[in-house]
Amino acid sequence: MTRLSKAELQRNIRLQVVLRVFQKRVFLPLAAIYFTTVAGFSLSDIGLLAFWFAAIQVLCEVPTGMFADRYGKVISERLGASLNVCATLLYVFAPFKLGIFAGMALEAVGYSFFGGACEALLHDTLQAQGRVGQYTRLASRIQSASLAINAILLALVPMTYKINPRYPFLLGTAAYATLLFSTFFLREVYPHKPQTGKVAQTISEKVAIVKRYRKFTLFLLTFGIISALYTAPSDFVNLALRDLGLQPERMGILFAVASLAGVVFG
Repeated sequence: MTRLSKAELQRNIRLQVVLRVFQKRVFLPLAAIYFTTVAGFSLSDIGLLAFWFAAIQVLCEVPTGMFADRYGKVISERLGASLNVCATLLYVFAPFKLGIFAGMALEAVGYSFFGGACEALLHDTLQAQGRVGQYTRLASRIQSASLAINAILLALVPMTYKINPRYPFLLGTAAYATLLFSTFFLREVYPHKPQTGKVAQTISEKVAIVKRYRKFTLFLLTFGIISALYTAPSDFVNLALRDLGLQPERMGILFAVASLAGVVFG
């Protein structure tokens, strides 16, 4: 159900590792430290910044998902990468509260555009190749490969902090720019929709589906809460480790070890 060649479809799959490597925040180990040291953020400011990021993503997840469904996953990836390039440039050249909050807003919207688009493109590409049954295995291998490469970046990028605190964020800009560049080699694949003769579902019919699977919905909500409780304190952990004597430029080594653990389990 696609006019793409076999080579174009295969390129979509090969680029998945590149997409996942450069979607990640290579400056993540240093973000909170940079904001407190350079931008003068307090601990309460860091908490408010985390809330700001999460709240914007909550508002944007559904609209950006609808955008990807209507206009394509590739253009969604490009928009996300472009917004993240702008965000990191704000971190570098506007290191004050307004600039940081504006950058975080752009990054939140950018990641909302990323959310699900990469996975959906992989699924639809495999469907076009007639091997959608391999999706889970292939996605796991792609994730492991990207984590292995990301471990190297996470170990090396923070080391530039000692030279200049802005350098890790400039490298973050370069990473997002590489992501943006790579999206121009992707080709959009639209999922096959069999003609059943049925009209589109109404809102009430969609709500009925949610009610029918309410136990699964409860599971998703529970999983989301646990995930939030796990990830939310990460910035404060980095600040605590710094106060305990760990040099910021070595912070990335801990994240690299975590990525390598992810490779093994992946």
